[in-house]
Amino acid sequence: MDNHGFGFCTENESRYFYNDCSGCVIPHSNLNKQAQPEQTPTYSEAEDISPEMKLDCSSVHDALIDRSQGFHQLVLVVTRDCNLRCKYCVYSEEKYENMPTLKGDYMTVDTAKKAIKKYFRGFRQVKQVNPSLSPTISFYGGEPLLNFELIKEVVSFSNGKYSGNITFNITTNGVLLSETIIDFFAKHNFFLSISLNGPQSEHNRLRVFPTGKGTFGEIWENLQMLREKHPTYDKRGCGILACYDHGTDLEDLSLFFEEHKETLPPLLRLSPVSASFSNWYDRYSEHQKEKFSKQRENLKETYFSELAGESEVSILLDKMFGFSYKNILMRPQRIKHPHPLKYTATCIPGQKISVNPDGSFHACEKVNDQFPIGNVEQGLNIAKVVDRLKTYKSNIFPECSECSITRLCSVCMATFAGKDAYKRSPPDLCVKLKRDFKTKFEELWTKLENGLDETRIIGVSGHSNQDIQCDRGVNEIIQ
Repeated sequence: MDNHGFGFCTENESRYFYNDCSGCVIPHSNLNKQAQPEQTPTYSEAEDISPEMKLDCSSVHDALIDRSQGFHQLVLVVTRDCNLRCKYCVYSEEKYENMPTLKGDYMTVDTAKKAIKKYFRGFRQVKQVNPSLSPTISFYGGEPLLNFELIKEVVSFSNGKYSGNITFNITTNGVLLSETIIDFFAKHNFFLSISLNGPQSEHNRLRVFPTGKGTFGEIWENLQMLREKHPTYDKRGCGILACYDHGTDLEDLSLFFEEHKETLPPLLRLSPVSASFSNWYDRYSEHQKEKFSKQRENLKETYFSELAGESEVSILLDKMFGFSYKNILMRPQRIKHPHPLKYTATCIPGQKISVNPDGSFHACEKVNDQFPIGNVEQGLNIAKVVDRLKTYKSNIFPECSECSITRLCSVCMATFAGKDAYKRSPPDLCVKLKRDFKTKFEELWTKLENGLDETRIIGVSGHSNQDIQCDRGVNEIIQ
């Protein structure tokens, strides 16, 4: 039997094997009946890259253009200035060793227009292969609303350059929202993502002004203005992004979003404060961590109880637990490895292009400045993309060839992007991920054996908004 995968046992003492080569879960009694070797091909280091995409300029260009994998989204980091100083921000001084601090720089209109021209040139090439593809332009920061005048110019310029529908996304802390800004977003069908970490005490614990004052009051007032002025847009085109950590009272958080599900935009994403390249969680005692863990386990049981019944599953529990279980149920099976770079979930730089205020291109808005892949003057630099892929492969893949969860892996270049190299942080990140997946399989298969209808999970938990789809399961692993 091929050793790529792991065995697990349910509470009913049923034993299974997850075969990572095929993606299938096999009852232990059937292991010796499985065909060999067609259904369990072995991996080798030579197969790190799928045959369709070798690591050279021609193959990478072919993957991005002729295979329709590139130019799916343009992210404009319109400023690296912010009106807040959230305590867990990745740009906070000394919080995250691999990220720069807020630089206070702003993108110019000239830089933005050059980026858009380069993006549409590549996009049109890809669209010839994939006619159904539509362009997506996202605005990011810092706080992007500090550069709202540029955003307006970008929308006008982009609509003049492309006659079809353009999807516009923006992620904001919500403090600067006004009637004028909201009217503009509603008129141009923006997808508006707003950060809100729950009830006032929880939100104000971490999301603060430079003075230390909490920001809940301002954001809440703006959200109510949004709902009153644009009640359909509030639910159709807006969503809430929330973070939590070991200092969060999860029960209060769940109650808040359940009580306000009619008066707030939908909760789109719930993710822990990142533990990568940071000592953030050192501030919490073992007692705090144990209390948090107990609360989380209690809420997980509540989640499964709600699934087993006929009532609606609570919003927060669906986001906290359902997303991962759905991904397991919907995992690719009996097909070749789903990613061109085997072992991790990373995209090819150029699938998404993030542009910094200085005009440099990067693979993602979550990657630091050390890994550029082009600029607004020259466009996407395929040679640099190849170099990034080779460096990523040499830094990360040697430990991946014997991994048991390559089809399930949720990490990518952004997760591994250190200050000067790709590396694992914390060092045992992958160990924790494998342990976490095994636990989830045990929990899920126990519930399925006990009669849970898997369509309850698939039907409830869903994905929303292209701009937040890179939220990875790795974010569930906190210290």
